[in-house]
Amino acid sequence: MNFPGIDKLKEPASSRQVAVFLCLLGALLRFWDLGNYSITADELSVLDRLRFGSFSELILHGVVPDFHPAGVQVFMYYYCKLAGTGEWAIRFPFFLCGTLALPLIYLICRNWFGNVSAIFSLGICSVSQLFIVYSRLARPYAPGLFFCLLAVWFLQLILSEDKDRKLIGYAVAAALSMVAAMYTHYLAFFFIVLTGITGIFLLSGKSRLYWILSGLLASLLFVPHINLFILQTGYGGVGGPDGWLSVPDLSFFKDFIAYFFNHSLLIAFLIVASLGLLSALNFTGKPIISALMVCLIWGLLPPIFFYVYSIKVNPILQISGLIFSTPFLVFGFTAMMPRKFTLFHKWFSAILFSLLSLYTVYGKNFYSRRFFGEYRALSAYAENADIVFGKGKITHTLNVESAFFGTYSLRHYTQPPEYVFYAIPQRDSLALFRKRVDDATTDYFSFGWSNLVNPYETLDLIREKYPCLVERRWLYNAEWYLFAKAGKGFSVDMPQFSFSVPCDSNIVLSDSNPYGSTFEKPIKEVYVSAGQIVTCMADIMVSGTLQGTELVMEVKRGNEVVYWRSSSATAFGLESGKRKKIYYASRIPPSIKQDDLLRFYVWQHAKAEVKMYQMQIHSFPGNPGLYDFTLNR
Repeated sequence: MNFPGIDKLKEPASSRQVAVFLCLLGALLRFWDLGNYSITADELSVLDRLRFGSFSELILHGVVPDFHPAGVQVFMYYYCKLAGTGEWAIRFPFFLCGTLALPLIYLICRNWFGNVSAIFSLGICSVSQLFIVYSRLARPYAPGLFFCLLAVWFLQLILSEDKDRKLIGYAVAAALSMVAAMYTHYLAFFFIVLTGITGIFLLSGKSRLYWILSGLLASLLFVPHINLFILQTGYGGVGGPDGWLSVPDLSFFKDFIAYFFNHSLLIAFLIVASLGLLSALNFTGKPIISALMVCLIWGLLPPIFFYVYSIKVNPILQISGLIFSTPFLVFGFTAMMPRKFTLFHKWFSAILFSLLSLYTVYGKNFYSRRFFGEYRALSAYAENADIVFGKGKITHTLNVESAFFGTYSLRHYTQPPEYVFYAIPQRDSLALFRKRVDDATTDYFSFGWSNLVNPYETLDLIREKYPCLVERRWLYNAEWYLFAKAGKGFSVDMPQFSFSVPCDSNIVLSDSNPYGSTFEKPIKEVYVSAGQIVTCMADIMVSGTLQGTELVMEVKRGNEVVYWRSSSATAFGLESGKRKKIYYASRIPPSIKQDDLLRFYVWQHAKAEVKMYQMQIHSFPGNPGLYDFTLNR
């Protein structure tokens, strides 16, 4: 097959100069503010799973529960013993990997499609936020990208060499690169398998033999991980009933393209227009078809396979997981550009990608955005509240994955807030939170959450004792509230609207009469603003078992129920024979239509009797940009 190896032609000095400039530009974009933004949930998860006394405990408790190979976790286990666990320290090795991937992008593309294509591919990958964001995280994406590209580079070296001594060295280096990627991320593993199979068809003679031997060596080096591989891949994915990732639809690819182009139509237009015009005006010959076909296979097959797998088996498709294959898709789009690099290409590319970088940083406020749920800001708001109202005057609470997630960021503050509650794993744990509110003796109560599906019943439980809203902060995938008792000079947190449902306490709900009073109105009559939180309160008394009493939120479209959720009476600490309030609260789902019917009701389906004394529906403003990191906060 006519596939390009290492380009033996002399490289123009101007091309090298621009390549060095773009690599430095990309390094600067990745390095700037590296340790000054909040630790992310994924990074905290890595650190939380390092706190074991032995290697065997690390594997058993730090790697097995995760859906990633052991490589990054094991590296971090030993690296953090030397470098510490500060944000800058843990991110630096990943920044290096993301930066070192840039010259490999240039070299690989140069050998396949020439200097112009290589410069533009390098420039695009240098300024695309897909590569910047995931080179600034202590997660497996940047090292996985680096090792995948390194394996492809050694494939090119094997293709271009005929001396056995060098071929042996290249084959060993290729094997180490492949197994490093396999130990880093399972989607990088997939790309390596795809590369290995493709290489067999690209190579011939003894080059093919050395490539096959390198693959066998990589497989042999992965044997210690094989049992863990079988166990983890047996999970199927990170979605499903016990997972957190939802099944994607075709809009995922639109979101990916927007992410790749920094959510900027201007950047997308300038890049696409530049590629199109330069290819049309300066095209001097066809690209090597075999190289173009390989780019399309390596660039398109992974996202297509991951998408189908996510629908048919278990969700695994995420934007971050496509970082390993995307450079080759970029190569394919630049393949039609001329191979001859001129002075015009030098200045045009340098100016274009400099301007795109400036626009990303200043026009799109890249370093002011938060692409992940905040942790540090929550503690900053709490500390500031202590300064304003006095230390010890506020009961501080958080809803995060664990106490470690909440305390990590406290290192940044001289007088950090003292948290008394850290986690509400699910609605069933609301009784513990209610008790914390009931036991609070302070005049003020703060509550923050990050990177979770927070049960908004928490706010209703706080309002029972602290009805006044002092301060509210809305962030990306995080929120913070400060409430006060009545009489402290602050206004009561008034709802946008309220409805009361007539209840007759003489009517008893039982297994023969399971449904209580029902609230029912079209969505258009209750919709006020994007992100609003609709909450229902039912004041009830249950006699008998509490397990079968639920407060239900239901949305009907005609005769079809399109949304059904509930909260159990057991979640709120009810006791048999005692009257108490229960809640269900939710943001209005974006899939709900204006003519859909919103319903709330109490459902009793166990051996118990329920009396209803009161039922009210309220709406409070919600975070309109909760899952939109493109907003400036």
